[in-house]
Amino acid sequence: MDGRRQRIALRTVHLLVAAALGCYVYLPPAWTGGLRLALMIIGVPLTVITGLALWQHARVRGWLRSRRPAGDRSR
Repeated sequence: MDGRRQRIALRTVHLLVAAALGCYVYLPPAWTGGLRLALMIIGVPLTVITGLALWQHARVRGWLRSRRPAGDRSR
């Protein structure tokens, strides 16, 4: 997957999970009963990870490139 498609996928996941978190915050508690556990276990960490990945994408890619073995610098 190239960098552009990866950023689009990360942004889409980030926005969808953030929208679910927003619904949890603004909807009445009676409507969000089953959603609470899923958002605590999956939603919040996923939002943080995708946000950090979008923010530090270039730095992480540079770090991964520098860790490649010397013979595998073709990319």
